Amino acid sequence: MLNVGIIGLGSVGLVHLSAYRKLTGGKLVAVAESNEATLSKVDISDAEGFSDVTRMLASIDLDIVAICTPASSHEALATICAERGVNVLIEKPIALTPESGARIVEVCRRNKVKLYYGSTYRCLPAVVEARNIVQRGEIGEIELMVEQVIGGKGYEACSAMSFGHYPEGGPGGFPMGIIDHGIHLIDVFGWISGLKVIDAIGRGNTSGKDMRAEFLTLTYENGAIGNLLYHEGTYSAALPAEGAFSAGAGWDIDGYVSPGAWTRSPASICIYGRTGALRVMHYGNCLYKMDEMGVSQVPITGTPAPDHFRVQLETFIEDIVTNRPATVPGEVGVMVLETALKAFA
Repeated sequence: MLNVGIIGLGSVGLVHLSAYRKLTGGKLVAVAESNEATLSKVDISDAEGFSDVTRMLASIDLDIVAICTPASSHEALATICAERGVNVLIEKPIALTPESGARIVEVCRRNKVKLYYGSTYRCLPAVVEARNIVQRGEIGEIELMVEQVIGGKGYEACSAMSFGHYPEGGPGGFPMGIIDHGIHLIDVFGWISGLKVIDAIGRGNTSGKDMRAEFLTLTYENGAIGNLLYHEGTYSAALPAEGAFSAGAGWDIDGYVSPGAWTRSPASICIYGRTGALRVMHYGNCLYKMDEMGVSQVPITGTPAPDHFRVQLETFIEDIVTNRPATVPGEVGVMVLETALKAFA
């Protein structure tokens, strides 16, 4: 059993905390949160709480630390952990700049600890099965991959990410935008299809500036296109019958959705091949296949979100125990960040 610690108890950190209580290959033993008021409100009776990361690392023998703080703090925290000989799982985005991300990769390499980039979408059962279908060639050569998140409760109801997350004047903006959300899709589009991005253009929001619609268009080596389109400052144009009951938990334009709840605009990825297409409701844990035979729902194994956070950490634990390379290395995080930033060039 490996000892696990968490740094950061924001909204994402709390989901990690809940998921890690179900670990089989490790045990959550420590939590660090600099906001003592937040720390005092969270039930961590099964772990020791600290308001200082350095003190946590000095007090408890940890094998893994999951860094769930804003990207602006990632390099400093990863450095502290790596120099203590602790393996690092780091949330997306890996850093604010590719240069900072590269330094994180290097400090972990130099201190001979493993670095796992938190691409949690790779652990969502519907995404995993979609990749299996694509890799088996069941929908032919991939030509187009799309995700769009458009709508909400209007401009005035939107809250931008704080400058603590994304410094004023730099890439950032809102939670369902390119930097904080779309970075997941940049990774899984390539992971599902096996294709490499050769070009990217787009437009992203700047932290502290008025919200605009965002887009990123990716061109792949075979000529396929990946398209991301985001705007949460308007209203959804989806009709009521287009919604779905979510089989898992996750995020959509209205925020966090609990399992079993109705979502009027279910988060989904559309993948179009030459002989078929897929609609992947990655948080809703549903997968549909369309081809010459019509529409079919694809059976999915595995537990839905938010259990994917546990699955991800269990994978990292196995990487460590078997001494194999990290399943999703830090270099992936640097690569997808470089691509995302094309929207701000």
